[in-house]
Amino acid sequence: MERPITDFINLIDPSSQRLWGLTVEEAQRLMLSDEPTALSEARGSFALVARDGERVCLTRSLDRPLRYFLAKQESGPLLIVAERIDEISQ
Repeated sequence: MERPITDFINLIDPSSQRLWGLTVEEAQRLMLSDEPTALSEARGSFALVARDGERVCLTRSLDRPLRYFLAKQESGPLLIVAERIDEISQ
């Protein structure tokens, strides 16, 4: 049985984002837009996460790692996102 993500933890430091010509908030809005290629022209060094209800979108530039882990909880899945896997295990 599939269950929506009920909890979400983003361990990525927002100040680490280096977007050229976009703010983090603008990039997140583009990620959640109905146009799948809306963020394809983004330039810089970034690892971004955007959430809208049960929907979570992840994107990164090629020079940045982005790791995630889905943990089981009684209330439903917990999504943890970080740049490094060892940050998640702490």
